[in-house]
Amino acid sequence: MQLPYIPQYILGNVLGLSGLGQLISFLSLIYLFTKDTAPFLNGQSVGKKLIGIKVVHDPAGTSILGDWTAGIVRQLSLFLIIVDPILILIGKDRLGDGWAKTIVVKA
Repeated sequence: MQLPYIPQYILGNVLGLSGLGQLISFLSLIYLFTKDTAPFLNGQSVGKKLIGIKVVHDPAGTSILGDWTAGIVRQLSLFLIIVDPILILIGKDRLGDGWAKTIVVKA
């Protein structure tokens, strides 16, 4: 079982609330693609807030807050499951950042 499906499994199979589980999975996907652009998060995902980093346009350095296209494009590389971790381990930028022309900087 993959991690994103755990809430859906618990709500659907354990508690008998399959519709709610599917809703939570759908909302999780929306968060995944928009977490760095969402106005209510001030342009940072929860994790980025905790460690004090943010995503900005490269080379302008402006926040991607509200730039939904950049936020979605930079997350598309997550579907190439093994590529981004390898790039990060060898000191390269994520594919998604290159595609969206963004960089991660200290907040």
